[in-house]
Amino acid sequence: MPHTVDETLEAYLLTNDLQPTTEAWYRRIFGVFREWCGRPLPMAELTHELLSEFLRAKRDGHSSYYCKSLRNGLLAVLGEHVDRRKVRRIKLTALRPGSWSQDDLLAIVSSCVELPEYKQVYYKRISQFGWHTGLSRNDLHLITAADFSGDGTLIYERHKTGEHVVAWVPLELFEGLPQAGPLFPRRWSDEQFRKDFKRIVTASGLTGTFKKLRKTSGTQAELLTGRGHEHLANSRRVFESHYLDRRIVHREPVKLPKIG
Repeated sequence: MPHTVDETLEAYLLTNDLQPTTEAWYRRIFGVFREWCGRPLPMAELTHELLSEFLRAKRDGHSSYYCKSLRNGLLAVLGEHVDRRKVRRIKLTALRPGSWSQDDLLAIVSSCVELPEYKQVYYKRISQFGWHTGLSRNDLHLITAADFSGDGTLIYERHKTGEHVVAWVPLELFEGLPQAGPLFPRRWSDEQFRKDFKRIVTASGLTGTFKKLRKTSGTQAELLTGRGHEHLANSRRVFESHYLDRRIVHREPVKLPKIG
């Protein structure tokens, strides 16, 4: 019988067949909770009031979506040990996704020269593939040359949702990439990747993380075809809420006939 919250998490991870990225997500969430508690918390001290106090504290200075993620992760593991109906609920605020322009992406790709030479092609290509496919970084680390047809068409099942992506990448972008195994293997830690990409973006005079690339790809696909949600393999609702940059994609008003 687990005696602490951390031991309960380990038991949950042992008995549930989860992807490594999902396990890492749970560990991050429980790490935040442990840090807030200041020690490994005994299960005997776990209450819905304590979880609610934690979520209220984290809401100060953090987005509602981050706090909702904390709540979901904690309750998935600990929900049967507390009265989950009484755990503080998180009201989500409206998202305002931002994106880069095509010229911005050109500047980012050009700024890869700011990195050490052995990293330049890697970051240049993964940015270009992200632009063309709209894939998340996790999926970009998994795709292989075998996932593409001879003309550069990609048909791929997204790791997170199982939805199928159909995209296209110019053949010349495959030059210099591995022909066997992942095109973009995880050569550096996630933290190092974030630092490297931030260096590129800052050098180009822009702001944003690699996640902004997926929003950029979807928004540009929407501008060109009106099918941005299909490009990202999302529902229309999810696409419009999380990925569509409404600053540059405007809805036309309905013009009703005059009366009187």
